[in-house]
Amino acid sequence: MVRLERFGAAAAALHDIELEATEHLPVRHRPIEILDFSTGRDTSPSAPLLIAAEQTLAECEPPIGRSVLLHGDLWQGNTLWRDEKLTAILDWDCAGVGHPGIDLASARLDAMLMFGSQAADAVLRSYQQHSRDRPSKLRDLAYFDIIAALATPPDMQLWHDLAAGQGRPDLSAEVLVARRHAFLERAIYRLGRVEEIS
Repeated sequence: MVRLERFGAAAAALHDIELEATEHLPVRHRPIEILDFSTGRDTSPSAPLLIAAEQTLAECEPPIGRSVLLHGDLWQGNTLWRDEKLTAILDWDCAGVGHPGIDLASARLDAMLMFGSQAADAVLRSYQQHSRDRPSKLRDLAYFDIIAALATPPDMQLWHDLAAGQGRPDLSAEVLVARRHAFLERAIYRLGRVEEIS
């Protein structure tokens, strides 16, 4: 959990940098905004939950927050470590500015996919300890959790291949889908739209 806690702290430090949008740092509304993950969503076995998530977002006003520097693709695969020390954050192709919840949710979802819900909670706790935003409103967290989960491929096979290449062949596409479902269901429940989606 040490790395996850330091990952959360690094995200909080990144979001200390307040910026307005520029030509080279545009406003971002979701992680990995340069890619479209909606293709195949309607025909995926995950379609009912993904469509419910889209509908939930459509009924909500986006949370208002500070305009900060965003990495835009903040997950552990874009970090370098020496022992337990985070030495660099890589791959800034999706960088921009926007609400800090975008990066936070991306980091939390990555932790959930790789290690489960306790890992996602560890990232959040560390972020909250080191951030001046204190993103403790469940509804705001839930909103961006849904945004992050919808920025994933419907079938998750692509992410299985990435995980396998990073030494986690145990994470099948089915495991990744199940963990994403749990992450999404929790977020939808927190927004108070539905209690459960099968």
